[in-house]
Amino acid sequence: MSITPLDVDQKQFRVVLRGYDANEVNTFLSQVSRELEEVIRENKQLEEELRRRDENLREYRENESRLREALVSAGRMTEEIKESARKEAELIRAEAELHADKIVASSRERVVQLTEQYHVLRRQKARLLAELSGILDAHRRLVETHEELDREASRAEEARVQARRAVDLPGASRRRRTGAAPDATEREESDTTPPG
Repeated sequence: MSITPLDVDQKQFRVVLRGYDANEVNTFLSQVSRELEEVIRENKQLEEELRRRDENLREYRENESRLREALVSAGRMTEEIKESARKEAELIRAEAELHADKIVASSRERVVQLTEQYHVLRRQKARLLAELSGILDAHRRLVETHEELDREASRAEEARVQARRAVDLPGASRRRRTGAAPDATEREESDTTPPG
């Protein structure tokens, strides 16, 4: 059964002999209604925050998937470039064996150029992998930060709930409203209740 703040505001009680003070009951119902409104508002805020975080997590997962695909694609491209460079170097060597010293010298220069290109590509690959690793680390740290924020929010909410429970001890809230001293039964209970 769900009770809304409007239900609390509109609740009517029968008037009976030696019943509760109607003003006190109405005041208490008004307080309960405000607290219930606050709890509902906080619940909606938490639901919205959870929705935003779920959306962020989905985006992070999509980014991670794209980064993985980019890494696989970069690896394939590197292998293709290596294979292409190797085949071209073999062809140049075969042609160099068929031609005169001039062509051999020219072929050797071409091999040097291809080797340099190969090293440039290896450096580019290493730099790309380092950048992708940095991006992945940044995303991991961001996820860890969100998880820590979630834990802190849970601890704060738990502390709020415990604080409310401590304030709402039976008898204590009634005495605070009326300013009355504890009655004999409450004094006996407090005398027999162990501290803490």
